[in-house]
This record gives sequence, structure tokens and C-alpha cells, in this order.
Amino acid sequence: MKGPYPLKLDLQQQLTMFVHQKTDIHISKQIIEHGIWESYETSLLLTLLSPGRTFIDVGANMGYYTLIGSLLVGEQGRVVAFEPEQENFTLLEKNILNNKLANVVAVNAGLSDHHADGKLYLNDKNLGDHQIYQPANNAVSRAEQSIQLLQGDDFLLHRLTSPVSRIDVLKVDTQGAEFVVLTGLMPLLKQSLPELKMIVEFTPYSLKQAGASGMALLDIVVELGLPMQLIDHLGRKLVPISEIEMRQWIEQTDAAVGNQGFINLLVGHY
Repeated sequence: MKGPYPLKLDLQQQLTMFVHQKTDIHISKQIIEHGIWESYETSLLLTLLSPGRTFIDVGANMGYYTLIGSLLVGEQGRVVAFEPEQENFTLLEKNILNNKLANVVAVNAGLSDHHADGKLYLNDKNLGDHQIYQPANNAVSRAEQSIQLLQGDDFLLHRLTSPVSRIDVLKVDTQGAEFVVLTGLMPLLKQSLPELKMIVEFTPYSLKQAGASGMALLDIVVELGLPMQLIDHLGRKLVPISEIEMRQWIEQTDAAVGNQGFINLLVGHY
């Protein structure tokens, strides 16, 4: 465990983060060197969240977006952060405590379409790339960790001390588990319309490895009837994208064997 390192954000209150002690070539490295992670996505969250809102962070990792969300929603808002991997979760709790964030509930579990015990397969270099499946193309098998999986709608509505009856902003970055996450949350997502906004990663290769598909995930998103926009982090802009265009991209990606291309979508009225 290293830190805490200050986050370089345009916020009235300074946030700091503890990061991984061992080499993490992505998130920890970026925070140590630059004080920010995914700068354009960060700027989007700054515009999506406001005081009193409810933010659900699925795949919270060390808590980067959880911390930012906590400040943005304020005392009248709330954040629920889900992280199944134990080392990440330890840092998540440490960062919440260090920043004295009273409006965050951290849950040491992943979300799925049912309650179950599960397995997480660990990437020892990219600590944001733990997956619920053993990658087929890995020459060396990943280490396993037993985790708890929760059905999101039931947990948020019935198992929290203070239930979540609507979601304002949902972030899902779960390395291929996005389909089962959204399936398990679907009743609550529909209950949160039309104001619901979601940031969702689409990686057809990972979704297929996890037993779903890019098309199946798109079907779930389309069912909500919300507009979709591609998050162009290089161009730092949102690009409207239709269902037809999404299906074409998924088909092209699936057709290229081993193509692990991904996009992030903003779903909802912006």
C-alpha cells in the first residue's frame, strides 16, 4: 500500500488516495504520476452527479470514482460501491476512511443476476483487470479468489439498512460481467427511468468469455429506451450512436478472432 497521493481534480475539497504497493501498470501508476485516472470520464462524472443524487459504482476497484462521487452528491446523497477483490476492497475502505466520507457504503462483493458464491481470476500486473472467467488465451492460468456475488436489485432494495429505491448514475466496469450485472439490476433500472444515466463498458470478447455476448448486453441496454453516446476519451467528446451502429460494431468485433476491442457508452439523456 502506497500513499496517500493527492488527486488533481477541480473540486473544492482535496481528495487523496492510497494505491497498490506492488506494480500496477494502469490505475495506481496513473494516479501516482498524474493524480488522475481516465480524465475525460472523470469530467463526465463531474457533470452527471450533483447534491442529493444516488451513485452506484460497480467494479469500484480502489475507489477512485467512489471518492469523487461522494463529494459530488454531498451529505444528502449516497454512494454504494461494489468491489469483490479483497486487496482492492481493503484499499477502497482505507480511502473512504482516510477521506472521512460518511455517505458511502462499500460492499465486498460483485453483482450478478443471482446470489451465489463465485470465483475471480486475478491479473497480477493490471489490478483493474480481474475477471469472473479464466481467460482462454492465457498461457499461464490466473490465480483464483473466492468471492460473493449478489443480485443487485434484491440487495439494493431489500438488504441494505437504508434501501436504494432509485439510481441516478450507474457506472459498470466489470471486465465481461456487465450483462449479468445489468440483468440483476433491471427492475431497479426501470424504476429509475427516465432520469437514469449509465456509464457501461462494452467488450464483446470479454462478454463472450463470460458466457454472454455484446448483442445480449446491447439488448438489455436498448430495453431501457434511453439514448446512447460513445465516450470518445481521445477526442474528449460524446458521439451519438444508434442501435444499428452498435450492432454493426459488435458484429465486426466478433468477426475478428481474438479482437478485444472495447468502447464505453454513456446511456441516458445528457
